[in-house]
Amino acid sequence: MFSHPSEADPDCETALDSIRVPKWPFWMADGILLAFAIMVFVRADGQPSHATLLMAVLAVSIGAVAFLTPYLFELLLRYRFLADRWDGMIIAATLEMRLKQLHAQVESLNKAHKVISGEIKSLTQTLHNNNEMLSARVQHLEQLQVQSNIATAEPPACEKPTEPTASETPTETAVAAEQPVAATPMQQASGKSPRPRPGLLDRAMEQGNGSGDTPAVKRIIGRTFSPHLVSPEVVTPKATKPKSNETHVLARVLIGVGNKPYIRGDLPGLSPDKGIAMDFREIGVWQWVSSEVVSPGKIRIFRNDQDPEQASFHNVEPGQSLEIQPKFPKLSEKI
Repeated sequence: MFSHPSEADPDCETALDSIRVPKWPFWMADGILLAFAIMVFVRADGQPSHATLLMAVLAVSIGAVAFLTPYLFELLLRYRFLADRWDGMIIAATLEMRLKQLHAQVESLNKAHKVISGEIKSLTQTLHNNNEMLSARVQHLEQLQVQSNIATAEPPACEKPTEPTASETPTETAVAAEQPVAATPMQQASGKSPRPRPGLLDRAMEQGNGSGDTPAVKRIIGRTFSPHLVSPEVVTPKATKPKSNETHVLARVLIGVGNKPYIRGDLPGLSPDKGIAMDFREIGVWQWVSSEVVSPGKIRIFRNDQDPEQASFHNVEPGQSLEIQPKFPKLSEKI
């Protein structure tokens, strides 16, 4: 798997060649010991004793060791250098392999992140489309429900009076018109009875020359009518005009089924921290009316008294009829 350090790196051979140990001191010591052994033999006159022979052998052996010592020491230094270099190469190769593995894992994580991000975007877009479709359907159902409630609350239209024919006399026509009209379901529920049409009793009396003893009058009131009696006046309700000092705030917004617009502000009866539900007027129209406004102020519309409209505030003057169209963020954007 790994080549020899000297083969893989030319600089390693140069480093090995530079590892040198000076040899001349050891050679000098070897020469001195060798000269000492020769001198011992010379002084023994060719007949050395055992002690002299032992000293000569010992001097020669020490000299040989001294001669080989620099080579052995140089070889040991080179071995240590190669061992250190070899360990460094192994560690570097291991780190490089680990680094490649980490790069591969990072690339795998990046690919997984891209896939997950794409899935999240797709799911978000799908949820957004579903929310828009659901909101449109809810608004449509709300409109249908309100229209159904309005149609249910409207009383049945009264039949138009028919024109008298040539065979009918004016008195019979007046008597038929003066008879009570059948009560509507709302009148039956409230306990009120229908009133005869005004003016027909006077015409019937005029046709009888002011006498109340005519068949037409009897059929109208069920008895003989005396012209000397004062007939009760029919009280008709008077139309009330809106007060000039009332302040009206009209909000046109389709807020969705189950939601209501609330109004906040610094006007009398309002609070900037807690809103008041606006009154329903018709589909997509809500109102707030107050006669206590005596000075200018500001208002703001909230959805369900939680989500404020996109506009900051609306200025309101006393007695003003203000019409606004508040806009709220979609529920999906809020989530």
